[in-house]
Amino acid sequence: MLNGSGPEGAITIVQAHEYAILAEGVRLILEAQADMQVLAVAEDGVHMVAECQRLQPRVALMSDTLATLSGVEAARQIKQSMPGCHVVFLSKHSAPDIVARALRAGVTAYVVKDASAAELVQAVRSAAKGIPFFSPSIASLIVTDYVRLLQGEDENDPYQLLSEGERHVLQMVAEGYTGPQIASRLYITTKAVEKTRQRLMKKLDVRDMAGLVRAAIRMGLVAE
Repeated sequence: MLNGSGPEGAITIVQAHEYAILAEGVRLILEAQADMQVLAVAEDGVHMVAECQRLQPRVALMSDTLATLSGVEAARQIKQSMPGCHVVFLSKHSAPDIVARALRAGVTAYVVKDASAAELVQAVRSAAKGIPFFSPSIASLIVTDYVRLLQGEDENDPYQLLSEGERHVLQMVAEGYTGPQIASRLYITTKAVEKTRQRLMKKLDVRDMAGLVRAAIRMGLVAE
């Protein structure tokens, strides 16, 4: 049962954001609500997945741009292991392809970062009930593009060409990790990292590390 350890009836939340000051501000907003309790604030995407698995919150609230594991990949893993945990994205992105990836990953609510505190609170309450919520600008996109984006008309989206492991390596490469560092964190060999990096260059049609970084930025895996 996904209630965490909060008071009976409280919406329990685990959150993660790319900046500590943002995480603290969001936490203050949420804990000012009588029906919400923040159980933990994760440091990055990998930690977010682990904390959600440990604490079993009703809502996982995260920025889409997280270190070590992107928000989309973290959301996917959370939904795979805890289908009853509802994911809320707080994002600066409103590009249709990025929104579509979030929806495919299982995100229940998508809030843009210039939204009001009241809108964020409403999104969390809706998501806790399993009711989708989207900022108006995102809702408008979904109305016009939902069918196209979610029914497979994305063959040219390079993100869809990559496996989960390849996306993870790509993000870490773009974040500046070396081959040995990536190997250590992902529990694979340095040779496997190099093979993945070569495979990424071929799939993404880039020739160097700078090209991989640009691709990761376009996919929303890392911030500019």
